[in-house]
Amino acid sequence: MKNKALPTLLLIATIGVVSTHLEWSKTDNGHLLYVDGRAIDVFGHLNNLLTKISRDCRNVENINKNDQVFSQISSVIKEYSPPDSGSAKIASLIQTEGWSLAEVEFNSLLPAVVLLNAQDKVPTIIANGIWSGYTKPFESAPYIRKYIREQVVAAPPNLINCFEPISNSFK
Repeated sequence: MKNKALPTLLLIATIGVVSTHLEWSKTDNGHLLYVDGRAIDVFGHLNNLLTKISRDCRNVENINKNDQVFSQISSVIKEYSPPDSGSAKIASLIQTEGWSLAEVEFNSLLPAVVLLNAQDKVPTIIANGIWSGYTKPFESAPYIRKYIREQVVAAPPNLINCFEPISNSFK
């Protein structure tokens, strides 16, 4: 009789311990799993994983700080809404097919991800393709990708999917 009760008691004890450490919460922006009070965006992590597995970044180029395109795009962003945009520091810049995506931090503005199009060889900011602000406790990349994809359907999907935030603002 004692051996039959043990699995049931073990299950009850396990459920009790887990329920004191885990909590599932629905917010306006989605669901979060709290582990001992620390929020984890489970769906954001899964979205990132699926995106990394399925994306094709062969035609997406990382532009380094010494490249003329980097300087040109930096100037365009700094001149977008002066004086505050003048402090723009590009953390990362990727491009493909005449489109660019810049991750930018400022001294007095919220961090941003800026979509630009240079079909006529001159980079132009796409006004509705700007993400600005923080996403914590949610994973940044899925929210930013989704927002830009929905706002600018003409943007190349591989450019959006290959965006990986590197600045501390989005980590």
